[in-house]
Amino acid sequence: MNFTATIAIHQDEDWYVAKCVENNVASQGRTIDDALANIKEALELYFEDNDELPVMKRQFITTDYGDCCVMGAKYPLLKPSAVVKGLMRHGFVFKSQKGSHAKYVKLGSPTKTAIVPMHDEIARGTLKSILEQAGLRLEELLEELH
Repeated sequence: MNFTATIAIHQDEDWYVAKCVENNVASQGRTIDDALANIKEALELYFEDNDELPVMKRQFITTDYGDCCVMGAKYPLLKPSAVVKGLMRHGFVFKSQKGSHAKYVKLGSPTKTAIVPMHDEIARGTLKSILEQAGLRLEELLEELH
């Protein structure tokens, strides 16, 4: 099975956030090229158990991200360790790592996978995508951190 990924890129303060539209996997970089390289690494990690890796054929580069204005006020900048702590308290366990990206899974029906970039901070848009992958609300993650 071949997989063509549609990647949406937006600027999120000092970061460019690249998100795969098909599965909500996201990563980030200080430049667009870094964001694209990081989303490729994140997708390779996400699909590591499949025989075929995704092929990125299209890119959409935007400066707006729909609810971006709400996102800035709602989603905090967090350290990867805080995001991982919140995921683990919700039953996620470390599965593997590729480069600067860690894969956490929660077994069940269905199994959930969250890819976390282990950078100096998690951009707001990247955090939003991690929460979508994990099936968690921001409030659920934050309450576990206090």
